Parts: sequence; structure tokens; C-alpha cells
Amino acid sequence: ISADVVAAAKARVYLQKKDYKNAYKYATDVIKTNNYALIDNAEGLKDMFTYDAGDEVIFVFYASKTELSAFGSSQFVSDQYSRGDNYKPDMIPTQTVLDLYADSDIRKEAYFFQTSDGICEIAGQKLTTPIYLFNKYPGNPDLQTTAGTKNYANAVKLFRLPEMYLIAAEAGLKGAGDGKSYLNTLREKRGLAAIDAPTMADLKEERLREMIFEGNRIGDLKRWGDTMLVRTPQTASNKDGAMDIHAVGDNYEKLSVKVGDFRFVWPIPANEIFANQNLASQQNPGWTN
Repeated sequence: ISADVVAAAKARVYLQKKDYKNAYKYATDVIKTNNYALIDNAEGLKDMFTYDAGDEVIFVFYASKTELSAFGSSQFVSDQYSRGDNYKPDMIPTQTVLDLYADSDIRKEAYFFQTSDGICEIAGQKLTTPIYLFNKYPGNPDLQTTAGTKNYANAVKLFRLPEMYLIAAEAGLKGAGDGKSYLNTLREKRGLAAIDAPTMADLKEERLREMIFEGNRIGDLKRWGDTMLVRTPQTASNKDGAMDIHAVGDNYEKLSVKVGDFRFVWPIPANEIFANQNLASQQNPGWTN
């Protein structure tokens, strides 16, 4: 754990506390060390997320074949035989998410891939048209425990340089400094045009594009006071014609949750309460033991 890691942690915590002055200070301190550099090409971005190392990584947890991380993307790909012909994902990106990425955005190629015809199965139905799957964590070959079979295991990259740019940008837009330059530097490295007068809406979209599936989203929504909005699913075709590709129901793509809802705070796990009976009457509001 280096001084840079400590500064990155402070920047993240101060941002969540809405202490924008200190968030800006610590985020820019990390940036100004010049120990890290933003990646400007899709191959470099894919390599970093594949091999868990690169110029953007500030801190990554240790992992090995005998000490695997539980972190990975099998639920987003589920290519059972690692041949690229048998995708059975549990979850897929919505069209709402995909529409955030312009074709010029290097993250579109690095974070997603499009299947070929007829090689993806959703809810027991074989698709006859291509569909986009999430592939930000394709599995590190050095963590592959069975030759020829992906386990989709990646080490957790806890802090990356782009987050520091986003923290500096958000804090800057809140009055702590020059948020515009930090936001536009990140955008241009990712293949997007600079914005003359960026707003918080621009910052929120950029943060979602960059940090998707890195564990920050619920904290972002709580900090911003934003509702978790309904989303539009992708569509594709099976042998019987067009079909929506999504889990049907109010608890899936139709779910809308306002900040302040008890579900924004997770319950204390039952096994923790069982292990410590002093917690029995202290379950978080809205949840039952």
C-alpha cells in the first residue's frame, strides 16, 4: 500500500462525504505524481482488464491460481466450453447502457463484444441474431486453473487513475477547482470530444461509462440523490421471430427505486446476526431477520 493508494482512498471517501475541497485535493495529488497514465486505445484497455496490470492501475489485490479472486464475469458471458459457441449469460447489458457508448469510444470495444449469429442462448432460447454481452473482465489467463477452459477470474483492481480524474471533475464542477479540464482529458483519451461547458449530467454519464461494474454505482446514486431508473432491454430474434431479451417483471428492467428507499442500504446478513446475537435487534430499517 503506497502513499498514492492512501490518497486515492481519501479522495473516494471525501467525495462520498461531499467534502469536495479535500476530494479534489487528494484526487489531483494522485494525478500530479505522474506515476500513472490514461490509456488511449482499446487494445491497451482490454489488456489492462485482462491481465490486471497497466499504467492506469493504482492498486490491485493479489490473486493466484491457488488464491483465486471471487471476482469475474462468468455471469455476463457463461461461455461454458470456452469455444465462443455456447454463450449462456445470466445477465446482459441493456440497450440503455449500450447507447451511452459512441462508436468512437474505445470502451465500447473493450467492455463489450457482439456475438455471432446463433451462438447465444437466453432463457433456453437460441438466438438467431447477434447480441452484445458484457466482457470487461474476460478472465486473466494466468489465473486459469484448467487448460483450455476459462474461469473468468480477474483480480480486483481497487483503484484506477480514471476514477481520480472523475473525482477531480465532479469536485471541480461543485466549485472546488477546474472540473472541466479533468473531465475533458478523460473523455479525449477515451475517444470522445471535449465539452465546452460540462454539466453534472455530463459527469454522471461519463462516470457510468467509465466505472460500470466496478462497484461504485449505488454509492454514486446515493451521493447524487438520483433514482435508479427503468431501462430499455436489448432486442434480438429467435427462430420464432423477434423477442425482448430481458428478465420480465417489475424487479428487473422495470424496477425504479428512489433514493431513501430502504433497499439502498443492504441488510445485515443473517449469518452475522446468528454469530453475534447483540445484532438481533439492530437489523437495518425495512429488512427482517
